[in-house]
Parts: sequence; C-alpha cells; structure tokens
Amino acid sequence: FQQITTIIIANARQIQPVARQITQAINSRKNNILTALIPLLTDKDISVRFNATVSLGLIADELATSYLITQLSDGTALVRDAAAIALGNIGKSAVPQIEQQFRREQNPRVRALLVESAGRTKDQSAERILKSAVKDQHWLVRLAAVDALGTALPAKKAAGLAKYLVKDDNLTVQTRINRVFPQLTAK
Repeated sequence: FQQITTIIIANARQIQPVARQITQAINSRKNNILTALIPLLTDKDISVRFNATVSLGLIADELATSYLITQLSDGTALVRDAAAIALGNIGKSAVPQIEQQFRREQNPRVRALLVESAGRTKDQSAERILKSAVKDQHWLVRLAAVDALGTALPAKKAAGLAKYLVKDDNLTVQTRINRVFPQLTAK
C-alpha cells in the first residue's frame, strides 16, 4: 500500500506542472475568445449581436456578466432573451451583478429579464431578487418571478413567495401562478 501511495504522489508531482500549463492555456484561450466576442455585441447586424451573446452564454464565464447585462437593453427581443439565458448559464457567480442591476433598473422589461436570469442560475442566492420581484409594481416583473421561483428555490421557499401572487391584480400573473403552483389555489 505504501509503495502505491509513493507512486501516486510521484506521478501527481509530475502531472502538476502539466495541469498548470493546461489550465493556463485554457484560460488564455477563453480570454482571447471573450476579447473577440465583446466588440461584436454592438454590431449593427442583429444576427451578429445574437450569436455573440449566445456564445458568451456558452462560455459561461463570470467575466462576461456585465456585458450580458448590457445586452438586456438591446433593441431586439431576440438578443435580450439570449442575454437572459446566457446570464443564467453563468450561474451563481452572476447573481450579485444581476441583483445590483435589478435594484438600479427602471425598465420593467429589463427588470423581468433580470428576474428570469436569476431564476435560470438555479441558485438559492437569487432569493433576494425573487423576494423583491414578487412584490414589484409592474406585472411583467411579477410574471417573470412566477417561473423563476420554481427553478431557483426549493419547493417550500418558492411556494412561500408564490403566495404573494395568488391574488395578484393582473389576470395573466394569476393564471400563471395557478398553473405553476396549483397546490396554492386548490380548494
């Protein structure tokens, strides 16, 4: 057993520098790709902006978060929706910037996309955003919260926040809450 341990440790020491080189190469390549994609986010061509946004989402690097948040205000819905999905792909590390932008943002459509992004992270750290979203003044933000609750939070917490929406003054929000959380409205 001791010989095997010695061999494993010796191999690990030999592999460590190689692993470090591989990690550096991957990070360097990723940075090069990010550097190439970022200018494309403002291209005049919608398909270029869309593809650059989708690509950033596929890379799912935290460094892309602020650029993707900017894309939520693009003039084209396709690009905005791609940015929301891409932010969700980044995951937990994107939540603080999503939350910061959510608190500053005035446009209800962008606020709703930020809520969708928070839900797509599938991380409980998005709970503060969702708590605000279920009480938001605009129905679009509350509607986005309904779907986000089910993906970002455990069922009990999600149902607790969803209760705020059961008697929402907007029929679309009510309909969605009844479909997503039928246990809250069952008699």
